[in-house]
Amino acid sequence: MVAVGRQVPLQVQVTVELTGRMLPGTEIAAALTALDAMQVDVIGLNCATGPVEMGEPLRHLAAHSRVPISCLPNAGLPSWSTARCTTT
Repeated sequence: MVAVGRQVPLQVQVTVELTGRMLPGTEIAAALTALDAMQVDVIGLNCATGPVEMGEPLRHLAAHSRVPISCLPNAGLPSWSTARCTTT
């Protein structure tokens, strides 16, 4: 944004699995710490499994995020098939 002289809002989504953790196995607190340092404008969750598993991570974001939060319970893991990413 500095290079082109234009400021745009950044919304970042984190994927949550059945375990309530992100795909690398880390908890939402780790993502919040990293993304807070990047000064994003909105931090949100999407899920790989369904909305139920999002409950605890969403509560953590609601209690600890300094920016607005979003929730997209899309229920689908990305997978590669025929050289493109699809949601199953």
